[in-house]
Amino acid sequence: MKSKRGEGVEILGGETIKMVFSVIGLVALFGLAYLIFSIFLKTDNSMKQATISLDRISSIVRDLEENESRDYTIESPNAWNLIYFSDQDKNPALCEGKTCLCICNSAWLNSYDSLSCTEKNAICKIMNNNIVFEERNYINLNNLPRIIIINKTKEEVIIKYKESNNPDLNK
Repeated sequence: MKSKRGEGVEILGGETIKMVFSVIGLVALFGLAYLIFSIFLKTDNSMKQATISLDRISSIVRDLEENESRDYTIESPNAWNLIYFSDQDKNPALCEGKTCLCICNSAWLNSYDSLSCTEKNAICKIMNNNIVFEERNYINLNNLPRIIIINKTKEEVIIKYKESNNPDLNK
């Protein structure tokens, strides 16, 4: 196409098209890199969230007086499990053979109808108290936030989850 002055002007020359495809390629490359990085970051965040939740629960247990109870809202990590292991249980190596409380990502039912977990995706804290869950040796942390009630008696600490008005949160 020629301008009024007679100079040759190309609207979308070969160099411009190459530049557009280069920009599209770079955007796609950065998007893929972000996606891969966020996968690794998500796992790391879940471990940090589990550590924060477990630290808070253990400090509540430690600070409670006899016959006192306190509510705590667990907000993360979702779809993990809060599990108690006595020193008699086959517990993760993180427990060092002692009584401990763990938040585990990968857990499975063992032959005693209780949950077990691996150290790979678990955060554990050695406890000085005997802990009892109301129903099993674990609380499923699906559908967070979930409120748990921590009650300290003379012999043990009882942990149970609080029923919600929303039936979906009680699963």
